[in-house]
Amino acid sequence: MQLRNRPYEPHKVVKPKQRKTAKQPQKLQHTSKKSSEFVSNVAVSLKQYQCIQLQQEIQEYLLNKLCQTKLTTWEDRDFLSISKTIETLLRNPAPQGESIILIGSAGSGKKILVEETLQRVQVDESIQNLKVIRLYGAVHALREGPMKETHVQLKNSLPNKEVEESTPEDDLLEPTSEDTLTTYLFLLYDFEYFIREKNQSFIYRIFESFQRNRIRGVVLATSQQHDIVDSLEKRIKSRFSHRIYYMPALNDIEKVLKILESLLCIDCDAPSSIETIKQAFNQQISKFVQDTEWNHILENFLGFTPNVSSFLSLVFYIITNLSLDEFGVPKFDLDIIRHGSCQLKQSVGRMQMLKNLSVLEVALLSSLCRLTCRSMDKNEKERASTKLVAFSFERIYQEYLKNEFNSDSATFTTDSYKRPIAWKAFSRKKQREAPPLEKTFFS
Repeated sequence: MQLRNRPYEPHKVVKPKQRKTAKQPQKLQHTSKKSSEFVSNVAVSLKQYQCIQLQQEIQEYLLNKLCQTKLTTWEDRDFLSISKTIETLLRNPAPQGESIILIGSAGSGKKILVEETLQRVQVDESIQNLKVIRLYGAVHALREGPMKETHVQLKNSLPNKEVEESTPEDDLLEPTSEDTLTTYLFLLYDFEYFIREKNQSFIYRIFESFQRNRIRGVVLATSQQHDIVDSLEKRIKSRFSHRIYYMPALNDIEKVLKILESLLCIDCDAPSSIETIKQAFNQQISKFVQDTEWNHILENFLGFTPNVSSFLSLVFYIITNLSLDEFGVPKFDLDIIRHGSCQLKQSVGRMQMLKNLSVLEVALLSSLCRLTCRSMDKNEKERASTKLVAFSFERIYQEYLKNEFNSDSATFTTDSYKRPIAWKAFSRKKQREAPPLEKTFFS
């Protein structure tokens, strides 16, 4: 019996092999795609982390740079001229004492400029003996406060000598009269508080000690009161009248833009971690500053508060809102910065206006408020209209005098604030357009 040969059917054998071989590349492709996506995600996350870390390092560097800013490096001739005058006085003071007064609104940079100049002088090895006595009017100007604080600071600066506490009859610097090489610097911040003392005796005693003991000394005063020289007695006025400097305002937008660029750029002293992107970073900052939108933001902001303190606050806000792209190029959201500048203007608002007022202007304003409250109470009792009443200067000044003489807590007299001086303060208050009170109260 012959067996039948089955026909050869290759499709039955080949097909399973083809299916197996067909599935294998799909699995490999699928796994390789997943792994490549994972690697790319890791790379992106690493880039983001590095970018965030770099951004934090740049912000830290720029904030440190902002805190160490020096007004004399701002290429402003007024700041530089005042600083050089102070430095010259400290290097070569007259044997009978020198004096200088800086006048400017709150936040105009008086203290920053003084301390910056003083730091530069103290570093110089040619000036060996410089004793600095810092007195703040709002803290030390009451009664015997200036004498006590001067005694404490002299005692700390001269540990090898016994310094007795001064009485009004004593010589202020008598224990140090033997040392003719030492220069004494009296820094009198908020000078308007010191001159409210009767006869301005403390200020006079400083100059008298310089003259009597032939001590090299300088009196450097700062004040917010623009007419403060008119409030000085004749014997004090002659000392300050030849050196009165007014702090400049930041009105020149082109200069301010250059200052902003210098504060936001990376300098040569930057750490090595951010040195690699220095060139690209600085080029982008220069492009941003040349943008007209920045010009508009600064004009609107400084038109309201053209002083150093407000400008530095705005720069601080800009730095904290700095971001970087994946290539380390800086990015700024102008809408956020514009919104931030508006918020800063609102926060400054009336507080900045009140800080810019002198002691006399605040006293006149409080007298005006008392008169207004009395008038409104009277209208309510009589059920009359609650319309605001305008008060003349004479009425406000009489209320001011009445409150000064009747106040038990007042430790000063009104000798310094006579009618002509009060009238100047009143007129300046109206012109300044400070609180919106002048539209309704001032006549």
